[in-house]
Amino acid sequence: MKTRYGSRVLPFLALALFALAACTQPDVAPPAAAPTDPPPAASVAPLPASAQAAIGDFANQQQAIDQEWEQIREEFDQWRAGLISCHPNAMREALNDFAVAFNDVTEQARGLTRGQSSSELADLLITAAEEEEAALRQLRDRWQPNNVSLFEQVEQRRSQASHAQKNAEDRAIELRATFASGVDSKTTEEFAQSFDRIKSDWQQFHEEYAAWRKEADSLEADAVFTGLEQIVENLTPIADALDELPALDGAESTIERLQSAVQAEMEAFQATKKTSSTASKETASEETSSEEATDTQELPDYDAIDAGIKESEDALEEASDAIGKIAEADPVTEVDPAVGLAELQVFNGEYNNLLLAWADFNDRYNDWRRSEGGCDRTEVVAALEQFSLRTGKLGRDVRDLPRSGYLLPISTLLVEAVAGEENAIRTLRHSWQPFTTDAFKAVDQERVNADGLRRGAELALQELRSRP
Repeated sequence: MKTRYGSRVLPFLALALFALAACTQPDVAPPAAAPTDPPPAASVAPLPASAQAAIGDFANQQQAIDQEWEQIREEFDQWRAGLISCHPNAMREALNDFAVAFNDVTEQARGLTRGQSSSELADLLITAAEEEEAALRQLRDRWQPNNVSLFEQVEQRRSQASHAQKNAEDRAIELRATFASGVDSKTTEEFAQSFDRIKSDWQQFHEEYAAWRKEADSLEADAVFTGLEQIVENLTPIADALDELPALDGAESTIERLQSAVQAEMEAFQATKKTSSTASKETASEETSSEEATDTQELPDYDAIDAGIKESEDALEEASDAIGKIAEADPVTEVDPAVGLAELQVFNGEYNNLLLAWADFNDRYNDWRRSEGGCDRTEVVAALEQFSLRTGKLGRDVRDLPRSGYLLPISTLLVEAVAGEENAIRTLRHSWQPFTTDAFKAVDQERVNADGLRRGAELALQELRSRP
């Protein structure tokens, strides 16, 4: 910028000094001196009274303008120094404070009592707290002005934490209701064990039928029907076992589906007995030979049997998934209801304290975010608007300075000086953003440029005023 300053000031200063020098020459050339005599000293022609008066008036106006100029700068600097809450250091300090403060919440979550019935609830909350703390630390370590992605990540983790808190509360309510009713996980365990036995027997039944079916095509008709009657007898105990399953909340529809499936399968097998009986009567009435009777018997409807088995296998698969989910959601195995209720009571007290600490942190963080840490954008913009107006008024005063004769180069320097500073303030009014340091850089640079131009103008004015 020194080159810029020199390129602006020197031409005008040279012009001003040239004008001064021109006024020092006498109207008539001096008489020729003898070669041996030294040249006489050049005399400075006095300025007219009107010019002296104009210069004095200019100096008085400039003095008033300089005072106003410095007053605006001083007030601007004081206001700028007071923008502590809008400085990037304020943001970094606040983010560090929040990251450190939330560590207390995480430690409180890790301190939750982990009993047989409450460990699952504690794990939900610990995971949520650790993830939110990690997001706050990342925000602190990677924050950059005007970058909102890290703030959005914190909001996402806070939302997930809220869901975890709600899930923990709902699960605690379910556990308390279960323990209060005196029903423990033994009921679920007994049901699951009974179902597993039924499933195993049923699958074995289907395997036996599949093995028999491979041999059925090579058997006589009577042997086929006899074999089916023997096979279907093994299905009756399975149907009886389904009817004897203990009651289990949430498994009612599953049991009904299994009962319907086994009934349909039994009906498919029993339909073959009717076919066998009908075929035997027809054979006897016709009094045919044994070989001819076999030829007239109808074979079983294997498609109907296969469809029944497929329906049963699908029902078994769905029942396994449903009962598995019920078992997973059930209280910890072998938890005594009284012990479970006592553990939940302890957990509830600790959880309420944790929730208060968590909510207090969230409230402070929310207030800080809403106010941008106390950095009021509206107030800052309003202040910049006032400084812009005052600098604009200063610029008009400078442009109203006399610009004729000797004063033109000086006035031109001052106009250029105020124009640069005026434009920098006006630009800052529209471009300012909180928590940035380079927003004022253009203003600072234009001040340096303006001061150089003003010094050049002052030097030229002193040269004029030193004239007799």
